[in-house]
Amino acid sequence: MKKFVFTLEKVLRFHEQELGVKKQELSALRASLRDLDHEIQRVKLELSQLNQEMSRAMISGLNARDIAVYKMYFRSMELNIRRLETQRVELRNKVEEKQASVVQSNQEISGLEKLRDKQFDEYNAGCRRRQELEIEEFVSQGIKVS
Repeated sequence: MKKFVFTLEKVLRFHEQELGVKKQELSALRASLRDLDHEIQRVKLELSQLNQEMSRAMISGLNARDIAVYKMYFRSMELNIRRLETQRVELRNKVEEKQASVVQSNQEISGLEKLRDKQFDEYNAGCRRRQELEIEEFVSQGIKVS
């Protein structure tokens, strides 16, 4: 009796490897998103601390030139925050796209695995039928001999 061979085994292995790569890419994207979120929080905290520092300095007396420098720095930090938040939106979109791709690959693999299981069940059923026929043949030959 020949061994069961799933004809799409190479396709299944390819999809599994592809899924592994996609999961690694998704993990890297999520790590980048976490890093970006931390960076945004850090910059916002720095902006808040600088604002408090300027407020304290204004109480003790701050000249107009120093206030202008603070304001200019605030604007540059706010622009930086906006740029980082734009990057975060783009990165979230990439994460969502990659997640959808991973789900699609999982579905393809699942479909191939179900097909393999179905073909294996059919193979086993065919083997059982052949064995039953052989047993019937053997028994019928044994009866004829006696």
